[in-house]
Order: sequence, then C-alpha cells, then structure tokens
Amino acid sequence: MALFLDHTTDCRLTAMWWLISLRGLRRSETAGLRWVDVDLDGRVITIDQQRIAYGQAVTVGPPKTTASRHTIALDHTTVTILRQHRRRQLTEQTEHAADWTDSGYTSSHNRTGSRYTRTT
Repeated sequence: MALFLDHTTDCRLTAMWWLISLRGLRRSETAGLRWVDVDLDGRVITIDQQRIAYGQAVTVGPPKTTASRHTIALDHTTVTILRQHRRRQLTEQTEHAADWTDSGYTSSHNRTGSRYTRTT
C-alpha cells in the first residue's frame, strides 16, 4: 500500500486514494465527500452521503448502510494531505475560472471542478 501511495503523491486524486486506503472510506463515500463535510481544524470528516456512477448517470444518496453515516477522526498526516489538496483545488479554480464549476466535492475528475454530472 505504501508503494502505491508513494506513486500517487502528485496525482490529483491523492487525497481520495489516501482516504480509501488509510481511513477506510468506500470509493462512493469519497466521491460524495464535500468540503462542508470536512473540518480540518477539528480534524474530522463526516460521511453523510455517497455518489455512485451507473454508466453516464450518477446518483447521490445516503451511505451504503446506516452505520456508514459517521464521523471519522483524522490524524495529522491526513489533515496535511487534505489541506494540500484543497490548496491545489483552489489554485485550479483560479487558473480555470471561466470553466470552473464549484461542485463542493473534495474529489473532482477534471480541472473544471466536477467529478460527475448529478442526475438526482
């Protein structure tokens, strides 16, 4: 796992891979994680929804199970990675302002800010 994470340090999805690998989130939970669900000063994230792609359609809804809706404490390294990720995202937003759509999500597919087109 360490080797994989080392190879993703310059990837735009480093924070997503980190949360999946070391904090135990499901891919759908990281896809649904919004910045309003992240408290970097309090060092916690709240899993409140998930996003799932079915072909070109994307659904947003509650996590897979009732127990999946919870708050996760973050260690110092994870907070640092998320802060770096947020700075990168804000820089991209500034650089691509004309094309940027602020989805509010922590993970985005491209430099226009959206990972998926929300259909529901």
